[in-house]
Amino acid sequence: MHDKYEMHGAFRETTLHLPFRRALIAALEEYLSRLGIPQLFVQPRQDVLGLFTKRLDFEPLHPASAEVLWRRVPIAFTDSVVLGKDLTGTGDKKT
Repeated sequence: MHDKYEMHGAFRETTLHLPFRRALIAALEEYLSRLGIPQLFVQPRQDVLGLFTKRLDFEPLHPASAEVLWRRVPIAFTDSVVLGKDLTGTGDKKT
């Protein structure tokens, strides 16, 4: 069992309550949006994938878009799903 204070377990279902997780992500999204960053990409672990897709409104990138992203920026794991979220309010989450 993981200690609830370990960083890699910060988004486990058992460590942070959903309202706090949503508030944390919302604050990050707002801050990045104010900086002019149009999209947020994450590579969640398999055990929290549903949290990001079902509760935090991230969507999987199309494989071709994920491949382009892997060439542009350092992505930790090329074999794990990349999720994206539009921060501009236009709804374009698949870029």
